[in-house]
Amino acid sequence: MISDEIRQQQRKLKDMSAKEKAGYIIYYYKWYIIIAVVILAAFTSFMINQLTKKENVFFLEVINSNVPLDGSGDLLENYRSSAENFDPRKQQMTGDYCYVDTNGGDYMAIATDQKVTAMLTVGTIDAMITTPAIMEKYKASECFTDMREILPKELQERLKESGYSYYYTKITDVNTNTITDVPIGVIITDTPVVKSGFIDNNGINQKYFDVDRGAYPVYSIMYNSEHPSQAVDFLYYLIKE
Repeated sequence: MISDEIRQQQRKLKDMSAKEKAGYIIYYYKWYIIIAVVILAAFTSFMINQLTKKENVFFLEVINSNVPLDGSGDLLENYRSSAENFDPRKQQMTGDYCYVDTNGGDYMAIATDQKVTAMLTVGTIDAMITTPAIMEKYKASECFTDMREILPKELQERLKESGYSYYYTKITDVNTNTITDVPIGVIITDTPVVKSGFIDNNGINQKYFDVDRGAYPVYSIMYNSEHPSQAVDFLYYLIKE
């Protein structure tokens, strides 16, 4: 009987010193104690995560740039401090930097490609900066927005007056079977932010993209972006003199 076992344990503890009782309890009940501590730690971690969790208001995917993995060159670093209505205490902006091999590559390259494809599918990515080769690679997924439809007229006029060009690609209308040139991005090679480059953690000035080799950057906004207004605002930031 459970009650008999309890009484037996009480008799054993009765004549022990405080130190002996502590040792006895730890020895015989250590697994119960460990399990309780693990459960408490997991619950505490969950509650802290929920209380400190920040809302993501902008996700920028940057593919095949020269930005290293050491944290230097983050294109969002200065934007975070200048963006209106952004509260870093409650919100966050994420910049994800990766390399995608247009020829397939090894298993790591394939895994990265699958990751980007999955994020594009579920709408995690709001905007993308990458090269024409990558734009063409992912255009079949129909993830890019016609920039004429999402950019405000005022911004379109500003881009035109400042000499910026759209990046066009051929899109086939499945209903009419006609092929049309559609602007799915803005070429941002000459924007102040991109032209200035960045200083890496070794103090060396680096270029964001190898423009001389034809790898010029294109800024695009995803059709299923959850934060399209933020994506448009970031383009304002890029071209700001």
